[in-house]
Amino acid sequence: MLKKDRVTILELLIRIFGAMAFIFIVSCIIFPFAKGVPIIGLPKAENIAKIEITDTVTQTSVTITDSEEIWYTKQLTDGMLMYIVNSSENSDDIGYLVLKFEDKNGKIFEISATETEVFWKGKSRHLKKENLFVDVMKNLYFK
Repeated sequence: MLKKDRVTILELLIRIFGAMAFIFIVSCIIFPFAKGVPIIGLPKAENIAKIEITDTVTQTSVTITDSEEIWYTKQLTDGMLMYIVNSSENSDDIGYLVLKFEDKNGKIFEISATETEVFWKGKSRHLKKENLFVDVMKNLYFK
């Protein structure tokens, strides 16, 4: 005799995958508000030939061509240039810390930042963690 209070394998799988889907969707919604939205569109580290970092206030510039340093600089850029959701505004301004990424095909990607904003593709975006990116880049490359 089959008992009615037993859960079938199909019901169990539906419950497990339903809970996993719920957690995934909630995480995707909460992450941008908690951590910020990353800058999308920069080349991958393995496709970058060189990075030129310029501080327009002091008129100093650093060029990075070593693949390991390029990787670290790209990771810093990806990790620290997180902006607040819905903070994008059209702007032709430019920040005083300018990074030019040149890929192996010769295409140049330019992004700039101030303590509070990042400028990318004609828009300014308010940084989630103010001062962090500019302070780290200045201490690493312009000390």
